[in-house]
Order: sequence, then C-alpha cells, then structure tokens
Amino acid sequence: MTSLCSFCCGPHDILFTCGYCAKDQYCGRACQAKHYTIHERTCVSVNPITSHVDQEIDIQSPIGYPIDVVRMKKITDRIAEIHAQIEREHNPATEGPLRNELARLTLQKQVERRDYRETLILAVRHGDISTTQIMLDFDITLAEADYTVPLLFDVHTAGWERTTFLSALIVAITFAKQDIMKLLLQAGVQKDVLLSGLQGVGLRGSFIWGVRGHYETALTYAINGKPFDISSSNALLLLAAGANPNIANKPYGISPLISATRNGFVTLVNALIEKGANVNAVSMDGRTALIEAAEMGHSVIGEILLAAGANIDNPDGDGRTALNWATDRQRNEMVALLLRAGADRNLRDDQWRLPRALAKGDTRAIFDGN
Repeated sequence: MTSLCSFCCGPHDILFTCGYCAKDQYCGRACQAKHYTIHERTCVSVNPITSHVDQEIDIQSPIGYPIDVVRMKKITDRIAEIHAQIEREHNPATEGPLRNELARLTLQKQVERRDYRETLILAVRHGDISTTQIMLDFDITLAEADYTVPLLFDVHTAGWERTTFLSALIVAITFAKQDIMKLLLQAGVQKDVLLSGLQGVGLRGSFIWGVRGHYETALTYAINGKPFDISSSNALLLLAAGANPNIANKPYGISPLISATRNGFVTLVNALIEKGANVNAVSMDGRTALIEAAEMGHSVIGEILLAAGANIDNPDGDGRTALNWATDRQRNEMVALLLRAGADRNLRDDQWRLPRALAKGDTRAIFDGN
C-alpha cells in the first residue's frame, strides 16, 4: 500500500516511523535530515517518553521543550529552601518530613533526567539563555557529556556511528552560541574532558555527527570548527576560561597549537603560547607547529613560534624538517625566515634529499642568496 512521506509528501510503498514522536513517517534518513528543523518543534513536544508530564508541557513554546522549565525552577527553589530550613531550625520534629520531601524531589530529578537534559540541550541549541540558566541552576551535571543523546542530534550514515559525545558546551560551540558558551563556562562546566566521536564533525541542519574512536577536548574541537572566524573566537573564549592548552586529541596527538597554526590563527597562536602551550609538542606522525607553519606558508606564525623557542630542525616522521617542507611547497617567505634563523640546510629526509634539492625557481634563488 502506497503512503505519503510526512516530510517530502512523496508516495512510497515503505515508510519509516520517526523513532522519537512515533507519529510522523519518512521515506529515508536523508529526507528526515533535510526537513527535521521544522519537524523538531512538534516532534519533541509529543515525545512518548515524556508523556508522564504531558500536563506540564508548554505546547505554545516555539522550541517545544519536553518539560515545563518554570516547574523545574520551582523545584530548584524548593530544594534550596529545604536545605536552608533544615540548617536554620535544627528541629527533629520537622526535619524528618523535610528530608522526605527532599528525597522525593531528588528522585524526581533522577527519573526525569533525560527530559531535563534534553531541555538544556535544546535551550543551548536555540540560544535560550534564560532556560539554560534555569537548567544549570537545577543541576549543572546536565551540561556534561551523556551517552543518552536526543534524536534530533543523531544521523545514521554509512561509516558513521551514532553521536555519543554531546555536552552542552559542544552544542554551544557547534551552533556558535557564544553567549551560551560564556554562561556555561561561568557556571563551571568541564572544559578539558576528551569526548569521543568528534573527528570530522559536521553540521547538517540541526544534526551533528562524528567518527568512532576519535577524542577531542572542547578547545581542539572549537579550533577545527567552521566557519574559521567563529572557531577562533570560540577557542579564545575557552582559553580565557582556563582551558588546558596542552591536551592533544587522540589518537593523532594533535595539540591545540598545531591545529591553530595550521589554520593560520595568529591571535590564537599568541594566546595559546601566553597560556603555556608547548611550542615543541609533537603529533603522532612527528609534526610540530613550526612544520605546520612551514608547509602552509604562515610566516608570521613561524616568527612567533621561533621567538617562543620552537626547535627549528625537529624532523617529522618522514625525516622532513620545517625547511624541507617550506622548500617543497615553495613557501618563499618561510624559506627565507628559516634560513635567516639558522635552519640546517644539510639535513636529509628519509629519501636522502637535501632541502635545496626540492627548490625550484625563486625558492632556489633564496637558497643561493642566504
């Protein structure tokens, strides 16, 4: 029997039911991904998992939170009141009932944790500062990475895994919600935890996806995000909040300084060095920040790294030094800079080649003139 897809309205013999609201039907993952930014507003509000709080849902909310955030604020305030009353009164007659109420409210928080966390993630996604603040006041641990991920951030494609890395901070970075980032960082969320699934992370509508077995901190994730002008400022926010500048990703061992250098972020490179980044940190394949600067032709960053004590002749895994890379890529300003700084022009790579043997045209003239 032919039915219509809820998203594209095309006729199909086989349709898949939305795993979240169990109502809308779609013809495939690609169709769902394309149209979900519209569907998510109603999908979340009719989530059968949260049917036990249907009376609390604000159906008029343009975002469609699965819980009533006003009720959550009341619970938070009541818990604070109970603690204050117990501390103030020290009355055994009233302390028992108060602790029972406190236990009930705490249990309620645990039972409905998925709904609370989903509300926080949605608030961050849409830049809702007031709701984010309410949820952080309610339970700051909701902001940390969780392996129970809302479906609207889940994409299944060949070779990719279900995203399992989401934290509120990662979502704020992905969607460039810098006001939310500041709020989360001021609240004290974890910044330096290595989270899985962040290699090749991309953005498709409201979806995030990543590759299995790769680990990034919020800082390295921010540096490699897009667009670059936003990713650099995101990283500067994290650094100002005390993010560790020396935690490399895994398994490739690429440090924040190496990534910032490759992307040409001059201001960020300066900030990382000021915060104590190791200028001679080596990735799994032996590459340093100076080698990245040489290959990409970032001569200004090259000067900064050399002034900060970068090892000019450190070879990578193929025996290629910064001078070797700059010469091979014909990065003439970098070649001149390295030669003036005293780079050893007699070091051979694993193929027994001298840097000058790779020089062509103007690059060779620079060698002959230095």
